[in-house]
Amino acid sequence: MILRVRSFPPGVRSRAVIAASTALLLAVGRAAAPADSVAAAFPAAVRTEKVPEYEVIANYLAAFMRYVTWPPTDAASLEPLRIGVLGKDPFGPALGRILAGKSLGGRPLTAVYAASVDRLTDCRIVFINLPTPDEVAAVLAGFAGKPVLTVIYRRDPPAASVRGAVIELVRTEDNVRYLLNAGALTAQGLRPTGGLLENALNRPAILEAAKLPGTAPSPRAP
Repeated sequence: MILRVRSFPPGVRSRAVIAASTALLLAVGRAAAPADSVAAAFPAAVRTEKVPEYEVIANYLAAFMRYVTWPPTDAASLEPLRIGVLGKDPFGPALGRILAGKSLGGRPLTAVYAASVDRLTDCRIVFINLPTPDEVAAVLAGFAGKPVLTVIYRRDPPAASVRGAVIELVRTEDNVRYLLNAGALTAQGLRPTGGLLENALNRPAILEAAKLPGTAPSPRAP
C-alpha cells in the first residue's frame, strides 16, 4: 500500500480522501486469497492520489487489525476489538469514522483515546503519539511480551534503525509506508499474514534475517 499525502484546510473534504478510505475499507473487509495483499486490492488510481497523512494512517490501523493474527482468546466474546490512541489525538473524527460499522469475527471495531496507558491495556493495537523518545520507549517497554500491536509514526528517513515498536509508519517523500519489526512482532506473540509482510518497506531484510517463524493465511471476511 503506497499513498501520497498532503494537508487540506480544516473542513475541506477531498474526493480523493473519500475514494481512498472507501477503497481500503473494501480491501480490508472482503475475503482475500493467500497471495492477496492490501496493495494488490487497492486501486492503482487511488494509490497515486494525495490524501491527508493521518487519514492514511487511520486506514493503516484499520487494515492492521485484519492483517495480524493474535493469540486465541474467548471465542464467545462479543466485546469490541479496540484500537487505542495514546497521547494527543491526531486523527480528529477520521479514525472513528473509518471504524464505524466495521467488525471482525462478529466483534465491532472501535477506537479508544487516552492520556494514560492504563486505559489501553485491553486494546489489540495501540498507536503511540507521545512527544519525547523517552516516553515512547517507556510505553514500549511496558507492552513488551504482551499481545499488543504497537504502532508509531515518524517522518525520519526509512533507512533509520527500527526503534522497538512492532510497526513504524514512516514518511518517504510524499508517501507513508511502514517498517515491520519482526523481532518485536514475535516477542508480542503475534503473527503476520502474507499481506502484512509483503507490503513492509523492509521486507527484504526481514526475509534475509528469517526472523519470522511463518505467516498466517491472509484473512477472510467473517
